[in-house]
Amino acid sequence: MTGRKRKDKPRKPSGRIRDSAVEADRGLPPSIGRRLMDLGAAIGADHRFGTPLGRMLIAGEITAPLYDAGIAYAALRDAADRADGIPARSSRGIDLNRTGGRSHDDREGDGRPGRELSRVRGHLLRDEREAIEWIACDDNAPETYTQKLALRTGLERIGPIMALTGASRRANRAK
Repeated sequence: MTGRKRKDKPRKPSGRIRDSAVEADRGLPPSIGRRLMDLGAAIGADHRFGTPLGRMLIAGEITAPLYDAGIAYAALRDAADRADGIPARSSRGIDLNRTGGRSHDDREGDGRPGRELSRVRGHLLRDEREAIEWIACDDNAPETYTQKLALRTGLERIGPIMALTGASRRANRAK
């Protein structure tokens, strides 16, 4: 062949030499951005992603049975609060007024959810109960790794209890 020798450099599909300085400034290809947007939409459509407990499930930090136990515990606590006349706990509308100071074991009204909640709480250590209520019931993100461990061990303790007693079904019926 006649003519100049071809330079030994990386080339574009058109055959032209790639300019490494220009390529480095370009960043990620547009298809990556679109894939990330699609992934975000798919994750956002999952209702579990709306709670810290659900995000832990999606991230693989807890299993599906532990997630179900946490949701069942939160539903049971909500049912017990409603039976006692305690306003719903919500991070959006914090009410600092007194709620009467009644315990979940009071016999006024329908005390069944309160007694059930007290029985389930009896199987938990203090730090486990606090972690479950902080993350599963109050929808707060875990603050420390110790809190995540306490949540896992607490949910592992109450998971079989919640499944055997049908506490989640009763709590959902009370809604």
